[in-house]
Amino acid sequence: MNRLVEKRFHALGRACHIVVGDLNGRGPALLELAIGELRRIEGRLGAHRQGSLVHAFNHSLSPSTSAAIDGEVRQLLEYISAIREKTNNVFDPSIVCVDKLWRSTAPLPPTDQAIQTALTMTGWHHVRHDGNSLRSDTSELMLNLDSCICPYVVDSLRRLLLREGVTSALIDLDRDVGTIGRQPDGANWLVGIRYPHGSRTAIHRMKLNNACYSQRGNFERRLMINGEHFGQAFSPADGYPIPGPLSVAVAAPQALEACAAATVARFRAEQEALDWLSALNLPWLSIDRSRGCHGPLARSAGLSSAR
Repeated sequence: MNRLVEKRFHALGRACHIVVGDLNGRGPALLELAIGELRRIEGRLGAHRQGSLVHAFNHSLSPSTSAAIDGEVRQLLEYISAIREKTNNVFDPSIVCVDKLWRSTAPLPPTDQAIQTALTMTGWHHVRHDGNSLRSDTSELMLNLDSCICPYVVDSLRRLLLREGVTSALIDLDRDVGTIGRQPDGANWLVGIRYPHGSRTAIHRMKLNNACYSQRGNFERRLMINGEHFGQAFSPADGYPIPGPLSVAVAAPQALEACAAATVARFRAEQEALDWLSALNLPWLSIDRSRGCHGPLARSAGLSSAR
């Protein structure tokens, strides 16, 4: 009998759902193996896990304090550097204080003084790493790498389960999803994509077999400033929202690839983002600031699309 074992839980600030085909009765053990690997990475790098490298970095009282890093962390830092290069350094994991300011202040926008204060605690250029250690040249900097760690976790768990011979699995970290094969009975793995539908929200079910998916930005949590809609992607230069897509979703063979594509698009101006996505030859959906839908995934959902 085709059987699935699954577990829902919270990690890295997200609702998680892992499903594994019960391979020769090993399903429960394989499920716990995957969750254990997720918890290991979260414990090492999660922004809100006490004792993690990022938590220690954020709570260091001295800018001279450094944390030892290994190949896993170096790989993550190289990934962040690559995304920053593609966004002309606009993507910045140290935007934490600016992000909190916009999320907690009403009415919007925050005062210029508040923004400038938040910007003094922002700037990836303050981060120093030489391949062996990580430190900041200011004690006020705050980092949150979770948006890059989550797709890394998805890819890590997929590799782990494939090595164990798993032929059917779903790894769902809310906005980062990966699958192995199809469901044991041959059914498709389905991922829900939220998109504007008139004045409301609808969900399109996308087939995602032996592939990955990442979504960045949330059109439902858009900001309204002077009559214009903006997403919650902020510039480290002036602390204001970037006039780019409200939301971008990309499907790719690996979660890190999908996340990089979606992140780069989200931190570009709208037309530039569409051009970037169109050149990738990957399935994608972009929701513009007028809540219009673009891309191959928009067309497959029967939505109007300019591309």
